[in-house]
Amino acid sequence: MIGAVIVTYNPSIALLSKNINAVTYQVDKLLIVDNGSENIKDIESLSEKFRFEIIRFGVNLGIAKALNKGMEFFDLKKYEWVLTLDQDSVVEKNTVKKLTELDEFNQPKTAILAARFIDKKQSYSHHEQHVVENLYTITSGGLVRILAWKKVQGFDEQLFIDNIDNDFNQRLSGVGYRVMQANQVTFQHSLGDPVNSRPTLQKLLGIKKGLSPTDHSSFRQYYISRNGIIMAKRYFKPSFIQILRVIANTRQIFLFSSPIEKIVSAYKGIYDGLRYNTARDVYFQKYLKSKKSIKVNINEKKD
Repeated sequence: MIGAVIVTYNPSIALLSKNINAVTYQVDKLLIVDNGSENIKDIESLSEKFRFEIIRFGVNLGIAKALNKGMEFFDLKKYEWVLTLDQDSVVEKNTVKKLTELDEFNQPKTAILAARFIDKKQSYSHHEQHVVENLYTITSGGLVRILAWKKVQGFDEQLFIDNIDNDFNQRLSGVGYRVMQANQVTFQHSLGDPVNSRPTLQKLLGIKKGLSPTDHSSFRQYYISRNGIIMAKRYFKPSFIQILRVIANTRQIFLFSSPIEKIVSAYKGIYDGLRYNTARDVYFQKYLKSKKSIKVNINEKKD
């Protein structure tokens, strides 16, 4: 059976309704995990119409915590796959059917089989019409195999909001699973608000022409910087090159609204990221110690 989980936090009710309406008839059960939305009553009204369950946190515990709660919910009900969705994503008709009909869906090493997102706010697009391995597949719009999720200890809750997908994908790949993206299956999703075109400032900042940075809140900027450095320390060797990239990327914040506030948040994140030590990270060390046995089990299943 296939379930779907949508994580919400003060969502646009109109867009969430569109999201729910698009997915609810494609899966066996829909669950919403809410991170303390102020408009929870409106979300509850939608549940009366669409007949889905809600888990309420009451406060914002982060996307990773909410996703893990959703996966646990379906694991207890003996589901095998879960479609994970952000509140502002809208899948197309028969998205789940199209994904489950692909050969990759039945391959035991496939941990994630994702649709390709289209961001209408961005000018770029990709046109490959085949299934590819993509470790940068976003969380939203992907079918996640519950067994694989359990093997790598789920989503890392200390990351809270940013790079959760990239970290999860890296750990899956590290034990031999595959993260696949079906480019021929698409859905609508927004990565953030694009900044207004300011070519002169962009040139002075050394940002390549054609790149479209997306604006995020000060709260999010902290996690973008901190978690970017955590990712560098976990998965890049040597890590200092990637760390320098994370620091250099903060220059694009000067293109955003309220840049001073956001740059301060970003550098707080950099400071905390530089203090992070993989050797003292109990969660990550447990994963590293279990890698060998997990790989053996996966290979045994394949044989």
